[in-house]
Amino acid sequence: MIRVYSSETDLQKSVVRYLDLVLPDRKILHHSPNEGNHKVQYFHKQKLLGMMAGFPDLMILIKGVTPLFIELKQPGNYPTEQQRNVGTLLLELGCEYAVCRSVNEVSAFLQAIPNLKLTIKGQAHTILQVENQIQKEIDDAKDRKKRAKARAVS
Repeated sequence: MIRVYSSETDLQKSVVRYLDLVLPDRKILHHSPNEGNHKVQYFHKQKLLGMMAGFPDLMILIKGVTPLFIELKQPGNYPTEQQRNVGTLLLELGCEYAVCRSVNEVSAFLQAIPNLKLTIKGQAHTILQVENQIQKEIDDAKDRKKRAKARAVS
């Protein structure tokens, strides 16, 4: 499968770059490192220290704005049961939560948040345009492949 980002890590790097550009300077943007391949002892220690399995990839705190949480997934990937449960709990607690698969989805999520002022210009605008162009090229390639397959069948 051809994707805009080669991994969720690459997607997250792009999202964080975008967030640094569009969010107010006075903010907290935090990644909770609760994923990866580690030994059981590591996860046990992290749990004792307060790590929560399923916690979203990004937490954003801004004065006057409801706490924001974003779970990032590659297209075709879905949140685990633990991630869904944490997302539901965050919503019940009054937080804003979304699962996003692109910088454009993150942008749309943030633009819908009351009292949040974004600055989407310059590099931030370019990031969105480039992602859209790459996705268009991927979609066009899929369409060409589908049409070629249909011609071969008929």
